[in-house]
Amino acid sequence: MNPAPTARLDQWLSTLVARGGSDLLLIPGAPPCLCLEGTVHRLAEDPLDGPEIEAAVLPALSPRAAQQYREANIGDSSYRVDGLCRFRINLHHERGRAAAAIRALPPKVPRLDELHLPPPVEALSSLTRGLVLIGGPAGSGKTTTLAALIDVINRRTARHVVTIVRGNSHCNILRSFSASR
Repeated sequence: MNPAPTARLDQWLSTLVARGGSDLLLIPGAPPCLCLEGTVHRLAEDPLDGPEIEAAVLPALSPRAAQQYREANIGDSSYRVDGLCRFRINLHHERGRAAAAIRALPPKVPRLDELHLPPPVEALSSLTRGLVLIGGPAGSGKTTTLAALIDVINRRTARHVVTIVRGNSHCNILRSFSASR
């Protein structure tokens, strides 16, 4: 019996979750790395090359993201490992070789008060119209903040919220969230 095409990736992700990490980094010329409490730790494995990274990650991408990767050398997708958790995958090229950054997503949306944000942030959830911009560097909590705000909105009322996420010049994602009470 042949192993699943994602078996190697699934093993690295299982290690990431078991050690309480936030990200799996696959960089050509380095072994797989885990981000644990903001510090990068190398796994005790041989360094990876671009084709190995591509072979491990490409099967985990959605068909649309895989096609985008083949055309533009960048693909973003979500991925679920049953019994483990969900992940956000970015497969891209670094210096002409495949590389990947994979973020473990929390099993539940955190509450705004758990994020220790300033009080004006919660006030954004009371707006009935307008444009709200949430910005910051990678890993700073933009998506988590947005999810927590939408959760507050959904708990209060049925409303349609549209988010536009701009990650880089190759990636435009339009997401729509609505709640029904």
